[in-house]
Order: sequence, then structure tokens, then C-alpha cells
Amino acid sequence: MPSNKELTDTALGLGQKLGVEVVTQGLNNAGLVALVEELTGEFAATLPSDGKAPSVIPAAGGQGTLPSVVAASDAVAAVAPVASPDIVDGSDEATVGGPPQPGTLPAQRYNYMVAEGKSVTTRRGPVGAFQPISAQELGDGNAGEEVLQGLVASGHVSKL
Repeated sequence: MPSNKELTDTALGLGQKLGVEVVTQGLNNAGLVALVEELTGEFAATLPSDGKAPSVIPAAGGQGTLPSVVAASDAVAAVAPVASPDIVDGSDEATVGGPPQPGTLPAQRYNYMVAEGKSVTTRRGPVGAFQPISAQELGDGNAGEEVLQGLVASGHVSKL
């Protein structure tokens, strides 16, 4: 993508060729691109009937040259948005993602959660109310499972 300076120089050069005063102050890159495309279209309209623009447009002040749009039809195509006749709803198999399929629930990773008003200290730190918890967070192997079952029995953890 051309820099703002390059776009400003191109716009000023096209303005000189067309005899139009061009103001670029306060325009961002997108605004400068739109301005250059518009001026290129106007410049292409003033060319002979074959619609071919020169391969380069002199920058303002005659310093350097910048590439330009080659044909007027290309300038119009670059400005006009192309509407798709197809409606895309994301349900196509080729579409990544798409809408969720009916009847498919996300996999449940945790079967237990900390009860309301309770807190449990695990390997990952304190776990508050309504937070998921697993036996692996409480200890290795059977020890973690035994601790988890003890917390369920005491009411500190709820089984989902």
C-alpha cells in the first residue's frame, strides 16, 4: 500500500494535470486512496478514445513518478463495490465455522463445580463459587478423586 506522502504527491500531480485545486490536508490513507482513484478516473476520461492512461503519472513538482491506473474502466471497477448475488448465511459445508447444528451441545469438560458461598483451594489456587473443578486439580490419581468425593459429601462441591 502506498504511503500517505506518495498518495498526496500523486493527487497533487493529477490535480495539476487536470487544472484542479486539490486539498489533501486532514485526509487519512483511505481518504487519499479514494481521492487518487477519483482523480485518476477524471484524468482517464480526458484521454483519447482508447481510454489508455500513461503508465506513470508525474508527482507534484515534477519530482519522481508514481504508477497509476492503466485504463479508465479499471479505475471505475476499483471504486464501485461489487455486490454478490448469492446470500451467504454460513451454513455451507465449505464455510469454516458456520451456524451451530441443532442438537449438538458443547462437550462438558468439568462434572463438578464449587457450591454457592464456598471456596476450595486447588493446585491452580483458590476456586470460588460456581467455578468448575476437577479431581486432577485436587491431587494425583485416586487421591484427587477421594478428596473430590469428600468435598461433594460435605457440600463444598456440587456434581453437575
